[in-house]
Amino acid sequence: PVLAREPVVAVIPNFARPHECDAMASLADRGGARTRRATEGEWSHAGEAFRRQKGLVFAWDLLTNANASLPLRLLERATKVARAFELDVEASVFQEPVNLVEYGRYDAYEPHCDVSCTRDRPLRGGRVGTILLYCSAPELGGATAFPAHGGEMLKVAPEAGSAVFFSYDRGAEDSLHAGCAVRAGTKRVVSIFLRDGVDAALPWSAVDVDGVVADFGVPDL
Repeated sequence: PVLAREPVVAVIPNFARPHECDAMASLADRGGARTRRATEGEWSHAGEAFRRQKGLVFAWDLLTNANASLPLRLLERATKVARAFELDVEASVFQEPVNLVEYGRYDAYEPHCDVSCTRDRPLRGGRVGTILLYCSAPELGGATAFPAHGGEMLKVAPEAGSAVFFSYDRGAEDSLHAGCAVRAGTKRVVSIFLRDGVDAALPWSAVDVDGVVADFGVPDL
């Protein structure tokens, strides 16, 4: 169901099957992922506002070594969802790597935007949308909340296998969202950040989340 249109917030049921989520965890255990660096994504998944048990990134170079294509298939699935809402994004290794985040009891993420909340439009290479895939849902808590989307509160309860898609190619301030505290159990989320216009000449690592040329060095693809 589409919860909002300007900008889009939509729930995608059955985005992934249970065995795909299990395979992502197995891939991480087999060396297909590494800890996310502080400079990767800059504002997202960093700082004191973010509390979690585990944060991993499935870097494309590690996946080549592991001969695993599942994260790329999830990225392809995510771009199809985005294009259905008229975001022109392509699945490629020039997009940001897929992430796996695990929240335990009392873990949460305070309200934030995945880009600069005050930006007008992204520059080429900037993020324009996010897919959050709930691989496992906690027994209690862990909702994704949009506290001020067009002046209204939106809340998405995590269901294993479902995903929430939200865009911020315009109206970034309305994409402000939070990961509510997990009260019981564990929540595992695969996060996929989609960028506009990335390619070999301008990979995701060359610019920050808004498309501004990065000054923090170039991380691995």
